[in-house]
Amino acid sequence: MALFIVSVFILGSKLLLPTTLQIFIQGQSTYLKQIPNLYTLTDVALIVISSSLLTASAMYLLLPTSTSQTSESEKKRIREGTLKTLKGDERNIYQLLIDSDGVLFQTEVVEKSGLPKSTVSLTLDKLEARGFVERRRRGMSNVVILKQ
Repeated sequence: MALFIVSVFILGSKLLLPTTLQIFIQGQSTYLKQIPNLYTLTDVALIVISSSLLTASAMYLLLPTSTSQTSESEKKRIREGTLKTLKGDERNIYQLLIDSDGVLFQTEVVEKSGLPKSTVSLTLDKLEARGFVERRRRGMSNVVILKQ
């Protein structure tokens, strides 16, 4: 994050405030000449380096980390913690998803839970709103995916 901020600062200062004075020395006299938007070789090098660092740090900060990096024991611990916070139908459906490796068709959830379709749909709406599950459309039905 610090690299990102420093890169933004350097890049902004160089692009917004380029060198505007040029000093000429001829014999005993010195002349200053104002030249708008003059970039020295050093300025260009700093802009290129800052742009590269900004891009690299932004990609690192913004791209999601892979879910495969989370170990199975960590996933299990998170799911057990989540399960403790749920009650009733939410808990039963969440447990069904855990038992089926985190993926079930919504129709399978209805069959395995023995609950009415409307109850399953409302319960999945609640779980989805809380970020515990995700429903994806597959043809004429939904696949329910357990999130971490």
